[in-house]
Formats: sequence, structure tokens, C-alpha cells
Amino acid sequence: MKTKRVLAVILAATTILGTSLTAFATTQAASSSSSSTEEAAAPTYAAPVVAGVKSSASGTILATNIAGAAVTTPKDALSSNLGLAANEKAYVKVSNFDGKKSKEAKAVVDAVAAALPNAKVGPTINFEVGKMAGGKYTKLENGAVEAAFQVSGSFSKGKTLSAIKVTTSGIGILPDKDSNPYTITVDTTAEPQVLAIIAQ
Repeated sequence: MKTKRVLAVILAATTILGTSLTAFATTQAASSSSSSTEEAAAPTYAAPVVAGVKSSASGTILATNIAGAAVTTPKDALSSNLGLAANEKAYVKVSNFDGKKSKEAKAVVDAVAAALPNAKVGPTINFEVGKMAGGKYTKLENGAVEAAFQVSGSFSKGKTLSAIKVTTSGIGILPDKDSNPYTITVDTTAEPQVLAIIAQ
């Protein structure tokens, strides 16, 4: 029954994107690849470590709405999953999601969360894993990636965490693989995506 409900929720949310997938891809990519030019107090970016586990991929982590972000797939397995050559290295990008720049993705997240029992949307981020070679970054569309994120205890304590994943190829709900109440570990892919962490 639960599986049927989840599938129904995803199907309903997919209609929101409709033919706007191209627009979503453009705005999401712009949001994940650009940095803010506003001058303010020095932000506190997420650390590349979650629960003592250091990210197996180097990268640019500019998210300020989570405490930590790490690719937790072992380095050799990650290279294999991504099909990297000997001169290529995995490179992760994590940044705050801006719903004003990607209204389609925000609408999907809101719709899915509203359809799930007692769901509260928490930190929402742009996430992708590409490859770096000779100082040049290239996006990847395929490849299994395990990733972990550390969230605020006030948001997650006593709750079950999961993540709503929105990409140009579809929508999914990713269950938390760990038992730590302050972190969420999910199986995802390398492609550019929006991940909205939810608590129930």
C-alpha cells in the first residue's frame, strides 16, 4: 500500500514539471554553477565530512543550510561507477537550492511533501558529481553515488528522514540508509539534481 502511495505521489508531481524539464535543467545548472556576488558576513559552509567520514571526492561545497556533505562511496568504487579514466577524478558540487531560480523543481518538492504524511521540508540543496581532468570540469549523467549529509538536530531528532530527488529525468524519494538521527545517507546518481531533505 505504501509503495502504491509513493508511486502515485511521484506520478502526480511529475505532471507539474510537464514540458518544463528543459527550463528546470537550465535554472538548476545555473544555480549549482554560480556563486553569490552579495557581500555579507563570511558564510559557514558545510564541511566535507559527515559523522567522521571524509568525502571520497574533492569538490566545491558552498551549501550553508547543512553542516556537512560527503560522497561516501569508496574512492575506487566511485571511479568505477563513474567510468573515470586514470587521469580523471570525481568532483562533487553542493550548494543551496534557490526556489526562485527553479520554480518548477520547488513546485515538485512542495507537491510531493504535501502528499506525504506529516512531512516537513528541510534543507534543500543542488547536488552533482562530475569529473575533473586537467583543470576542466565535466558534468556526468550516469553513475551510482552514495552521499551523506548532516542536518540540524532540532529538525531531525525523533523523525524519519528521506530526500525528495528532482532531476531532468524524473523524481524519486530516497530513504535514509543510516541510523544516525543527525545525518541522512542516500543512494543517488551523479547527474545534477535537487535534493530536498524531509522529516516525518
